[in-house]
Amino acid sequence: MTQDELIDQIRDATGFTRQVIRDVIRAYHHSMIEGIERGEKVPMPKFGHFEVANRAERKGRNVQTGEPLVIPAKRVVKFRTSKIVDNILNG
Repeated sequence: MTQDELIDQIRDATGFTRQVIRDVIRAYHHSMIEGIERGEKVPMPKFGHFEVANRAERKGRNVQTGEPLVIPAKRVVKFRTSKIVDNILNG
């Protein structure tokens, strides 16, 4: 689904204009990104949540040369689906 398709579905369900819906989606994304930057768990009710996880430094290998290298530690964003979504997907 594209963002335009999502906007059209919301417009059909609510009657709001495309611009109002687009502004709400942008504000929602902005709020989510701010929460993630602060390391907070960002919920999407009945859908799941985003959270920041720390990946430790680890050893790797350059696939072209086979030379060992160190992959630095970093923060990543993980998404966990809700039980409702899990049940829909897995019956």
